[in-house]
Amino acid sequence: LCEIQFGVLSPEEIKKRSVVNIFEQQLYDSNGPKLNALFDPRMGVIERNKRCKTCLQDYIECPGHFGHIELAKPIYNSLFIDQIKKILKCVCNSCSKLLIDKDNELVKDIIKTKKARDRLTLISAMTPKSSVCGIETTDKSGENTNKGCGAKQPKQFNSKDTDYIIAEIHQTKSTDTGKHIEKTNITYSAEIVLNIFKRISKEDAYILGFSKEWCLPHWLIYINLPVAPPSVRPSVKLYNNQRSEDDITQKYNDIIKNNNILKDKISSNNEKNKDYYINTYTGLVQYHISTLIDSESKGLS
Repeated sequence: LCEIQFGVLSPEEIKKRSVVNIFEQQLYDSNGPKLNALFDPRMGVIERNKRCKTCLQDYIECPGHFGHIELAKPIYNSLFIDQIKKILKCVCNSCSKLLIDKDNELVKDIIKTKKARDRLTLISAMTPKSSVCGIETTDKSGENTNKGCGAKQPKQFNSKDTDYIIAEIHQTKSTDTGKHIEKTNITYSAEIVLNIFKRISKEDAYILGFSKEWCLPHWLIYINLPVAPPSVRPSVKLYNNQRSEDDITQKYNDIIKNNNILKDKISSNNEKNKDYYINTYTGLVQYHISTLIDSESKGLS
């Protein structure tokens, strides 16, 4: 029996499969394609009489080799925003434990009978909308069998923008006129979500339908961005010896440019309004990565 297994590459695997770290914005210098740029010859060649620096083959025989961009800040993969929100709903946003009782017979039945790809949706539907970590795993004696941290959980998660996710927390306040619900919105950057997901145990990830071989929750957020080889996005030489670059190359260049500025802003110690500029350029990197994946992405600022 033959089968094909699809998965998501981990940040470590992206780096392992890459032949070059791309950080140079300039594509060419006087000697030809610039090293550590988008046409680095280690990724393959697209011209006659040139040889790939990795496999030593010409442009016909060389399949091309991936590079990567090391991102200054974690970035959401816009393809998985819905899955990310479901995971956040299923786990404590403080200690990352599951908010449901793993010993529940219905949960056990879901794990036994349902496919991995369906479990996240089913477990998410079972998780109470407004909860406290550990309240669902308290036995009859009052003991918290899951040793939850007791943190109040957001009621819902919204993502009008792919720059960030908004967690809506409801708190009951008592006043002279009675009790009323006060809503508080907390912005979850990709960095915050990454830290939550990294703390999810392998066992809990399996219950949610994830696999340590094929995809773990924190792999849904970019730390290293894979860069397709030049053979996927070849440039065209014009009659006047000028080059016209592919749209994908231009989009990668936008990512590199803003990512380099973001690195400078993070490392700068004398920058006024430092947090403002970091958030601005993180949003720009997020925008260009989202439109690289889907140029018609909705809800982008």
